[in-house]
Amino acid sequence: LKLSDTTQINVKSKIAWAIRKTDKSDIPQKLEIISKNSTLEFYLTKKNRLTFEDLKIKLNEFYQKADNQQFLNYSKEIKKDNQFLLRVGRYCGQKFMVFEPNKFNPKTKTVFRKSEKDNKSESPFGWLLCEIIE
Repeated sequence: LKLSDTTQINVKSKIAWAIRKTDKSDIPQKLEIISKNSTLEFYLTKKNRLTFEDLKIKLNEFYQKADNQQFLNYSKEIKKDNQFLLRVGRYCGQKFMVFEPNKFNPKTKTVFRKSEKDNKSESPFGWLLCEIIE
């Protein structure tokens, strides 16, 4: 697959905290993130016989194996047949990028917080709801 650069359609950003959680401490980092419900457009080109339906099925299988709870939580956002989830960007998690996710057990994880001390708003980085527009 080949992805183009993105075009911003309706993008809002905000300041948030990335918290790197380890066994011994939480290391905060303040950064700018793209807000939920922002819209970006990009072109996806495939260079094989894989259909977009095949791609959706394979991605769903992989994400379910990598972290079934996160996948189930975010898959509720899929409302149309031409939509699928995609995991991208910094802090999206190595287990979502390796071939055999069940064999990888990270000792650290990085989560998003609305404020440095608010651990009730923790959620993972990097989930996109993609919609195929032809």
